[in-house]
Amino acid sequence: MSSVITLCLYEFRIQIKTKRVWLGYLVGMVLIVNHSIGYVRYAASLGEPINVLEPFLVAANNPNTILFMILGWLLVISGVPFIDDISYYAVYRTNRKRWNNAVLLYICMQSVLYYIILIAATICISLKNGYLANVWSYSIVKLASGIMANEYAASFPYQSFIKAESLYMAFFQTFLLSVLYAVWIGVLTYLFSLALRHRTGAVFGIVVHFLGYEIMKEGFGFKITYSLLARSIPALQVGKGALTGLGNSCLLFLIFTCILMILSHKIICCIDFMRFSNQESGD
Repeated sequence: MSSVITLCLYEFRIQIKTKRVWLGYLVGMVLIVNHSIGYVRYAASLGEPINVLEPFLVAANNPNTILFMILGWLLVISGVPFIDDISYYAVYRTNRKRWNNAVLLYICMQSVLYYIILIAATICISLKNGYLANVWSYSIVKLASGIMANEYAASFPYQSFIKAESLYMAFFQTFLLSVLYAVWIGVLTYLFSLALRHRTGAVFGIVVHFLGYEIMKEGFGFKITYSLLARSIPALQVGKGALTGLGNSCLLFLIFTCILMILSHKIICCIDFMRFSNQESGD
C-alpha cells in the first residue's frame, strides 16, 4: 500500500506542474464563479448577508452549471493514463497492478482537490457580505420560494431541499455527490484511455457526460433517473417530487466505479506501455 501511495504522490508532483491541470482548475473556477456571482449580486441587492457556502450550493445544484463545470475536471485528468518517458520506467520498477492502483488513487484525490478549489473560489466572492453558520440566509430562502432573480441570472427552485436539510448537511451532500460523479467520470475516462488511446478516452468521457445531461433534460425515452449526472444533484433527490434517494445514488456511484476499477485491473495486464509512452512523447 505504501508503494501505491508513493507512486500516487509522485504522479501528483508531476501532474501539478503541467499546464493542462492548471488550465482545468482555472476553467472550473471561472465557470463556477460566473454561475454563482449572480446569486451574490442578488443578495447584495436585497441588502442581506449570505452564508459563504451558499454560492457553491446554488451553482452545484444547477444542471446548466454542472454541465460545463465538469469540463474543467475532464481537462485536469485528460492526460490519463499518465504514461510518458519518465513514468514508463517507474512502471517497470514496480508492477502494473500497483501502477493502476496509484492512478485510481490519484483520480480520487484529484477530484477532492478540484472541488475544494471550486468551493474556495465561491467562498472568496462571498466573503464581503457573508457569514459561516449552519443557517440558511434570507436571500436563498426567498430565491427558493419561487421568486426568480432573472436580472441576476440566479435560480434555486428547491424549497423542499431547504426545508428538509440543514445548510451544512446540504453542503456535505452536494460536495459528496459532486466528488463521486467526478471520480466515476474520471475512472471511466481512464478505462477507455487504456482500452483505446488516451485522447480517445478523454473524448469518450465528454460524450458520456453530455449524454447524461441530455437524458436528464429530455429523457430520450428513458426515465430521468438513468442519468448519473442528475443523480449528482442532491436538490433533485430530497423532498417532494424527488427523483430518487440520496443513499441509492451514492450506492450506484460506488458500484459503477468499483466495476470500472475492476475492469481496469483486467485491461492494464494487456496494454502495451511502450505505445502509451510514445503517444505522450508525441504530444
